[in-house]
Amino acid sequence: DSVFVWADNNGQIRALVLLSVYKTTGAYDLVIHPSDQTPDLAQSGIAWCEQALQVLAAAKGAVINELSSAVLDCDAAQRELLLQLCYAPEDHAAMIHNLCTLPESIPASTMPDGFTIRNADGEQEADLLGMVHSGAFGSNWPPGEYIKVMRTHGFHINRELIVVAPDGRFAAFLIYWIDPISKCGLFEPVGCHSDFRRRGLTKALMFEGMRRMLAQGMTKAQVKTNADNVAALALYHSVGFKRQYEVTNYRKSV
Repeated sequence: DSVFVWADNNGQIRALVLLSVYKTTGAYDLVIHPSDQTPDLAQSGIAWCEQALQVLAAAKGAVINELSSAVLDCDAAQRELLLQLCYAPEDHAAMIHNLCTLPESIPASTMPDGFTIRNADGEQEADLLGMVHSGAFGSNWPPGEYIKVMRTHGFHINRELIVVAPDGRFAAFLIYWIDPISKCGLFEPVGCHSDFRRRGLTKALMFEGMRRMLAQGMTKAQVKTNADNVAALALYHSVGFKRQYEVTNYRKSV
């Protein structure tokens, strides 16, 4: 109910739409094939997204009073169109998109004595994973909740990597995703429990993830973070990522 494609008469996908409703905000991403990008089609697509979000919200028992769409700073045409449609940009970038070309030789993952890297072992570790995610982001994963993530389509147990502390606690983690078409991998999310920061654990973990991406045929990797997360931006720069795009949310009241 939240992912849609537009196809031509030959069944070829010409556009992709992603919808989400969070509390009173309806957000959408509209991606149109480059050969089909025209102002009229983009405007029609936005109007369709706005209507579809109202339907989705009603099905969830929610009421939307704001619409939101994220725009990369390289997409001048989309920015201008949204302005014409009474959207307004936030006064700061919401996210920073970072990209790196995976080198053939990736530095070794060095860590303090007693810390080890491995992938998650199975659903029996779901609650431990929930705890380290909560400890990294100040979120709340109650017992039995993270297993739902592990059972979603696309999740692969071998792609959730963890740093295990000498006392057995999970100290840091990341999940990486691979795309065999673009040969570009994605890190999402990346975190370190607040009890174990400033020890180089996440940097070592990212180097391990990059090696695994390279072994699976990826040539590039990307990672995004909040624009005001100075520590994360410094980490990603230290392992070879470069700032690529700023992503700004454009919003409209309804």
